[in-house]
Amino acid sequence: MEDKVINLIVIDDSFDSEEKISSSLRAAGYTARSSRVEDDEDLLEALSKQVPDLIIYFEGMELI
Repeated sequence: MEDKVINLIVIDDSFDSEEKISSSLRAAGYTARSSRVEDDEDLLEALSKQVPDLIIYFEGMELI
């Protein structure tokens, strides 16, 4: 059986959000590889390192 791996980027200023999302994905049987970013510069850097399967953006965060 193939591993279910999800590469994700979480745009939020809280470390807790990234951990909660990763934890939920692991509980559902996925391997979560996540990066948390706070601004557009961090986002561009994260995108240069990996192509995410999912980007989660929390309302209230300004990117651009």
